[in-house]
Amino acid sequence: MTCSARKTSALAFLLAAMAIAQGAFATGCQTTTKVSQSRTRYSGFLDDYTDLKPATDWLRAYVEPDLDLAAYHSVIIDVPEVWLTDKTKEHVNHDNIEMAIGFYQAALKSKLGENWTVVTEPQPGTLRVRTALTDLSPAHGGRSAVTNIIPAIKLIDKLQALGSGRYLSAGEIGMEIEVADGTSGERFIAAVDERAGTDALPNVGSTWGDVKDAMDFWSARLTTQLLKHGMPAGSAGSKKN
Repeated sequence: MTCSARKTSALAFLLAAMAIAQGAFATGCQTTTKVSQSRTRYSGFLDDYTDLKPATDWLRAYVEPDLDLAAYHSVIIDVPEVWLTDKTKEHVNHDNIEMAIGFYQAALKSKLGENWTVVTEPQPGTLRVRTALTDLSPAHGGRSAVTNIIPAIKLIDKLQALGSGRYLSAGEIGMEIEVADGTSGERFIAAVDERAGTDALPNVGSTWGDVKDAMDFWSARLTTQLLKHGMPAGSAGSKKN
């Protein structure tokens, strides 16, 4: 191959890579994405998984038929539990787990607290939100930065993600959630989800950016579900400790 031909081939490869990278901006530069349904796994945190079906907002979910939350005005947010596999625990230290719990607790309180009173004791009209972290893998900061700066590596990373929803350098996180009556424990909503970072530019070089974005995403989706099923907004303001 001549020098000119090699340059032409390299240029074509880089242009293709840049086109894919630019596509991220055209689609809003989404920072996390749902993984493939085939990768759904259950940790054991939820008591029952039989009613969970493929869903739009989460990988799999259950919503009580004809659910009406009009009588509810406050929420108890339990501290997220950790249900990681032994293999995952080998790669995540205790401090990182505690940090992730704090991120998720803060995200839930912030988002749900915009609409409803966050309380610590059950009372009439209270929902209890239980969550668990079932997978946790922060991004490799250095690798993440490189894949966003060098288009050729970015292209390889995107090709690796096809079919799985997973990027080599991005963070990954899984969760399970249950929403129930705060007093009786009757289950209203249950879901399982796992998200992986997309290496979008907002999280370049950030070890925890993808993880935090996933938690914000789940908190927003839960808020949307509660509003959708009639939980009246506007009762926030007096968070009782």
